[in-house]
Amino acid sequence: MHLKHFLFFASFILFLSCGKKPEQTQVTEEAISESVYASGIIKSKDQYQVFSTVNGLVEKVMAEEGTLLKKGDPILQLVNESSRLNAATAKMASQLANENTKGEKLRELSAAIELAKSKLKNDSMLWVRQQTLWSQQ
Repeated sequence: MHLKHFLFFASFILFLSCGKKPEQTQVTEEAISESVYASGIIKSKDQYQVFSTVNGLVEKVMAEEGTLLKKGDPILQLVNESSRLNAATAKMASQLANENTKGEKLRELSAAIELAKSKLKNDSMLWVRQQTLWSQQ
């Protein structure tokens, strides 16, 4: 019984899909106009970009436009004061952390000494007790 329903349903779908009209397009003849918009940077043929390996502000320009340069010739001199200050700050922070660590280690050692003294006192009392018990048999 299910096969009959399936065949009926499949033939119904085929009947509906075959009944649609194909899509049509009307061709007209007109003038073609097209606009292209783009943005970008125009560079000269031999233009070269230079990047510094360190941060800093330009203090002195050592080569002017059009100067012929060889490999290794300096072009700019940078002031790198912020990097120097950052390095000094990091050094001071490291020293402060070391001092704090030393203080913490001293506190730990002091606590260990106090614990050892307390253990010595307790062990001494236990030894005296044991000696007393042995003397009384």
